[in-house]
Amino acid sequence: MKLPSVTHGPVSLSKIDYAPNLSEETVAFTAVVTIDGKSAPVRNDGRGGNNLVQIREVDDLIEAYAKTLPDDQTQYGPLSFNGDYLIATMIEMAISQAEDAKMKRKGYTHVAVGAGRKLYARGASAPVFETLVKTVGKEAALLMRIKTL
Repeated sequence: MKLPSVTHGPVSLSKIDYAPNLSEETVAFTAVVTIDGKSAPVRNDGRGGNNLVQIREVDDLIEAYAKTLPDDQTQYGPLSFNGDYLIATMIEMAISQAEDAKMKRKGYTHVAVGAGRKLYARGASAPVFETLVKTVGKEAALLMRIKTL
């Protein structure tokens, strides 16, 4: 499945080919990563290993950039960025964008994100919140961020 290109600062991923059927422990994909005008193929076989940037110079540039980023706040606590985690984050962004576009084409108008879930709904924001309360409970619904697709 082709995914949209994504950018994070000077790093961009393009020509992303995602293979959900091959993804076991990690996301299986191939792509082209570009930083400072230099490009390299990058891939992951989906079996739990690191993302493999196939040109060392590009990999080193991505690592250097990733170390300048602030820690990512996750449900498990803060995580420091490295090149592998940066690319994994960008792939997840591309998957999320593709999923949102697909649901928008199907007529969904809002997405609620948070509490470890992503839920799609149709209609105005107030009914979306009411649906969230019914689906995940009031406490979880209050933690979720609702945005228009």
